[in-house]
Amino acid sequence: MSKSVPELYDGCNNSNVSGGYCKQNSTLAKGLVMNRSISLKLMLGIAAIIIIPMGILFALTSRGIATLSEESFAKSAIGELRQVSNVVTAMFDEYKLNVGMLAVDPLMAQLPQMTTSHVTATEPTPSSPDAGDTAGKALDAVFRLYRETHPSYTNVYAGNMEGAFVLNSPVSGKTQPSGYDPRKRPWWGMAVSDPAKSYITSAYKSTDGQPMVSACRAVRDSSGKVTGVAAIDITLGTLTDLIKNVHIGRTGFVILVQDDGVVISDPKNPQHNFQKIDGIGNDALAALFKSGAATGEAVFSGKQYEAVVYNSPELKWKFIGLIEKSELMEPVNAAVWQFATGMLASLIGICIGIWVLAGRLIITPLKTVGVFLKDISAGVYGSLANRRVDEIGVIFESLNSMSATLKSNISEIEAKTVEAQQQADAANAATREAEAARLHAERAKAEGMLEAARQLEHMVQMLHQEVSTLASSSEDIREATLVQRQRIHETATAMEEMNSTVLEVAKNASHAAAQGTDARDKANQGAEVVGRSLEAMRASEQKALELREAMGDLDKQAHGIGAIMTTIEDIADQTNLLALNAAIEAARAGEAGRGFAVVADEVRKLAEKTMHATKEVSDSILSIQRVAGINVQSVEEAVQGLDHASSLAGESGAALGDIVTSTNQSAGQIQSIATAAEQQAATSEEINKSIDEINAIAGQTDERAEASLQATRRLEDLALSLSGLIKELKDQSS
Repeated sequence: MSKSVPELYDGCNNSNVSGGYCKQNSTLAKGLVMNRSISLKLMLGIAAIIIIPMGILFALTSRGIATLSEESFAKSAIGELRQVSNVVTAMFDEYKLNVGMLAVDPLMAQLPQMTTSHVTATEPTPSSPDAGDTAGKALDAVFRLYRETHPSYTNVYAGNMEGAFVLNSPVSGKTQPSGYDPRKRPWWGMAVSDPAKSYITSAYKSTDGQPMVSACRAVRDSSGKVTGVAAIDITLGTLTDLIKNVHIGRTGFVILVQDDGVVISDPKNPQHNFQKIDGIGNDALAALFKSGAATGEAVFSGKQYEAVVYNSPELKWKFIGLIEKSELMEPVNAAVWQFATGMLASLIGICIGIWVLAGRLIITPLKTVGVFLKDISAGVYGSLANRRVDEIGVIFESLNSMSATLKSNISEIEAKTVEAQQQADAANAATREAEAARLHAERAKAEGMLEAARQLEHMVQMLHQEVSTLASSSEDIREATLVQRQRIHETATAMEEMNSTVLEVAKNASHAAAQGTDARDKANQGAEVVGRSLEAMRASEQKALELREAMGDLDKQAHGIGAIMTTIEDIADQTNLLALNAAIEAARAGEAGRGFAVVADEVRKLAEKTMHATKEVSDSILSIQRVAGINVQSVEEAVQGLDHASSLAGESGAALGDIVTSTNQSAGQIQSIATAAEQQAATSEEINKSIDEINAIAGQTDERAEASLQATRRLEDLALSLSGLIKELKDQSS
């Protein structure tokens, strides 16, 4: 476990350190602890490396989820619209079936004998049969039965080839306009175009604003000749109520549009009913209708809607399902938010781990070194507690050795200083003794002058001879000294050049050694990081394999549920068809089958609800299967990527190991060169200093030789003068 700065550094335990200085160092250590620049840079660098691929993955995943949600909505909405279309188609098939049954009713054989006509009328006339029209009255009774047994039937009527026309309506006293001729009406031409088929007209708006359609069928006699046309006016109130009750999600609704572009039902905007779609003021919706595309977008009341279009193959109508974009994106946003939260939490955890590891393994030891070096610069030579066996431990040992060496050198310097002081004191004592001797000599001078004069005379003669010899020798020494100074100057110049070269070599070698050491440290750190990365990748690969197996099981279970849903949906379809057939049979039975018709209708509604619920569950299962399939594929790709990354990380670790080995060898060789160069530089410096000293001594020798020559000449002159003075002294003494 790593130690804090006070635990690692025991410099303040030194007896030579004052309490105030230890307090200053403690404050400095606290300041260094607050400096997190290295760990912050390391954390930000690794975080940036992680954030970039995570950001790309986040963007791709978000887009994939949004696309999947849109596709799921499109398929689900189209399925629901298809069911609505099937219901409407079944309703229209029932209308065609009923008008066909009316056209083949045995009583319709009396249609050619019907006489009630409005062709020649000049004013509105009653729609009911004339008093003398027996055939018309018989047919009117049949029409009333059809109308009363079908609440959605508003008018039941028929016309013959002579223009006679009878209409049964719930409105009492209903009239037909003057000159009304059924043979000129659109439904007549549609029915006689193919007498063997029943037809449904385009929707139109009734006088009370209700959407209507007419079902018509040609009436033929036993020979197949057309004798007239039977028709039923049917209100689409049931259809519009059905469209209103179809909800896609919370905000979705359905718009029903005819193939000619006329809006039949718009639950959100009823004022658009029976208007052309390009005239309701929604250009996006009109463009979607004209383009024939299956999906698109539209705007209603300032809100963006996603649109799905289903073209009914039987009706040729378009069912446009719409849902607010915001609702469609709610699950997408929730999934993206969860994914982003997980990524952010992972990133924070990684950053915290980097921060803690960097602080314990790198920052704290560096701060300890900083405090230790600050103390050494202030003259406090402590030691570092070292229990580490890595590069930091080597640094601590080197610092401890440096501190001990500096402490020893300082102690030696202090001892030399004391010795020099003692020698200075001895020199001062010798000076005092010399002064006392000079005074004693002056006192003895007078006494010994006479004796000295006699001796001096003899010595002066000898001195004169020696001075002459000394002058000659001094001249020779001066000339030799000049030659020596010239040679020493040349040697000093060469040594200075060699010393500069050696210093440059030592400097470069030291710099290269430092770089080699730094490269070795970085390579060691890289190898450790690659090793940890390899372990993390292997763990992630194992988790991904487990996740792939779990997703496979989920996919199998979803397929099993899908098969069950298909069976339930088939049963609901059969139930719906049976209910529809029962309703038709009940209609044929008339009053006797009305109660059975109600039961059949309830069964049909339950079957439809079952189909809707089954469809929703089936769509959910399909979405789960699709997402599971995508996740299985993504996990498989992730496993392959992790395997490849593990291989690359292993190769990186091996390469870093080779780099570390080569770096250690190079660092050792460079360090040896640097050491040798430094030793050579130190030796050259010493030689250069010695040459400088010799040169200085030679200069002094030259100067002294010159001075000695001059002094010798002056001494020779003084000897002559002294000889004269001695002669005078002797004369005076005698």
